[in-house]
Amino acid sequence: MKKTAVFLSAMLLSGLASATDVRAFDLGGVRLGMSPSEAKAALQAKCQRDHGKFDVTPFAEPNPYLPGKKYKLYMHCEAPAGKTSVHVRAIPGGAIVVERVIYEMPWNNDNVKALRANAIAKYGEPTNIIQMGPDPEWCESPHPSWPGGPACQDDSGLSAGARLRITSTKVELYDPRPSELVQADRKAKETVKPSL
Repeated sequence: MKKTAVFLSAMLLSGLASATDVRAFDLGGVRLGMSPSEAKAALQAKCQRDHGKFDVTPFAEPNPYLPGKKYKLYMHCEAPAGKTSVHVRAIPGGAIVVERVIYEMPWNNDNVKALRANAIAKYGEPTNIIQMGPDPEWCESPHPSWPGGPACQDDSGLSAGARLRITSTKVELYDPRPSELVQADRKAKETVKPSL
């Protein structure tokens, strides 16, 4: 009897904290993993629809994987309905990909409610649907002990896989993999054999 209760509880909880294909999500047409040119085209189209102003940061970062090449880190669309920012990163091999997309709109209670309702209509129920906290999240790798802790974080508090989070009137679509690839590459290059 006890084994049956444990099994049924595990089945119920696993259904509540199910993985979501967050990389298939988009914010304003921009998806994680897009190239800068794909993201720029999508963001410019959104900007035109929203009667906004498109801008690419003037700051360029050297691409550590392609000597002599630089890339722009951010692009933005400022519109009456809010601001969308796209952040890109160079990864080993030289590719440059979207790792974060943020949409922020003016704060008021009506906007908070409307943003949440719109997100649930577009993306489905959040991973942390039974969590009573204020910030809905969708994630590809829910925490194994959830709902005892944050749905989309590992034990160290870091994002466990791609996620989409709403905080008040801000939506953030984020993939930690590009940063993890860069950190792993840096560690591999810095790891040497001692020469005593």
